[in-house]
Amino acid sequence: MSRMNVFVLIVVLLIITAGCTDDDHEIVYEADSAIEGTIKVLYYDDQAFFREYGDLFLAKFPNLEVEVVEGSLQGSGWERILEEEKPDVLALDMRAYDRLIQEGRLYELDPLMAHSEFDLEQVHSGIVQFLRQIGEGKLYGLPPTFINKAVYYNAELFDAYGIPYPQDHMTWQELLELAARFPANEEIYGLYVPRFVLLLEEMGYTEGVTFVDSDEMKVTIQDGTFHEILKQILDGYRAGAIVSPDFSETLEGPSDPFISGKSAMMFNYSYYIHNELGRFTGEKQPFRWDLTASPVHANNRQASTTYYFNYIFAVNAESEQVQASWELVKWINSKEAANLKSKASQLELPTRTSYLYNPEGKHMEAFYTLDPDFHHMLVEYDRFPKGFFGQLEAMILQESKMAYVGQKSLDEALQSIQTRGETELRMLRQN
Repeated sequence: MSRMNVFVLIVVLLIITAGCTDDDHEIVYEADSAIEGTIKVLYYDDQAFFREYGDLFLAKFPNLEVEVVEGSLQGSGWERILEEEKPDVLALDMRAYDRLIQEGRLYELDPLMAHSEFDLEQVHSGIVQFLRQIGEGKLYGLPPTFINKAVYYNAELFDAYGIPYPQDHMTWQELLELAARFPANEEIYGLYVPRFVLLLEEMGYTEGVTFVDSDEMKVTIQDGTFHEILKQILDGYRAGAIVSPDFSETLEGPSDPFISGKSAMMFNYSYYIHNELGRFTGEKQPFRWDLTASPVHANNRQASTTYYFNYIFAVNAESEQVQASWELVKWINSKEAANLKSKASQLELPTRTSYLYNPEGKHMEAFYTLDPDFHHMLVEYDRFPKGFFGQLEAMILQESKMAYVGQKSLDEALQSIQTRGETELRMLRQN
């Protein structure tokens, strides 16, 4: 369908809302074809932008033109993009959002929101609060969607063995204790995770530690916290409470033991519903399932480290098209866009909580009930050499298996990961 056809179709559906004015940012147009100009948008792909946002936006503002600068502000060269391309609207990850705020390169959105009847109340309050913390109380960008993880559980297995369902606000220890109650000797496992290292990393995030420090550019897995986490995980594998295809000899083939009814719980992203469980609808459901929020830290049961943003949309502080740029950011984060994307997207969740699509009546609130803790996302992983994290993951898996079978102690395994990781990092940085 051409963009002109999209315009004709969408104009019939959209309700045009009027703009407002204020002394600092005089908005003299109504939200219709009266506004003219060209906006440059930094986004990863031209066609993807128009498919997801641009065509709908231009249907509402047909006298505007939108040019897409393909790229991102990750890694080196981001200053050149800003200076040479001069994009008006920026699609940022969390690290870029934090960095550009510190350098004063983003336009504050609060004055614009206050005078354009933008409803911020329905946007996930925890996400807004965290973004304000990054901006020292001010808001410089808005994400229309996010990704989160949850614990999926097989209600029929829990019922069959008389075990209570997992609950929101549980810690990892509590969840693993629940998992250990299932009879592994009957090939019924407590918790399935796709990768061993992924579980170690996620539990580390919850406890406030990461594999690396991007400020010091060093490996940090020998942190004492990882000793306790790794011990907990290996104990879980020994008891059959945890299984994963890269660590468990009991799993045969590529099949998902949660889908096959062999695992009581599964820890995964929100899109697992569409990619895997979504294949089974109505009478085709393999079993009764539901979900609960990701595990939390014992000292802060209201926060989760499993939230992720694909993009935070912000306005360049040096833009000469502030009004039009704000209209684009506002549209991307609008009720209309949330309503449309919530029924079309199979990967992301809308930040506008009232537009959560839940036709099956599951406990989808599990993805929203906790406040986000994004601090681990501020680690600048892109500063590390290409291929380093693949090598580090292989080292962690190998050394953990040696500790699992008793060839090394936990301390020896972690020391080896630390030493080998630092050596690999040094070699890659020299090449």
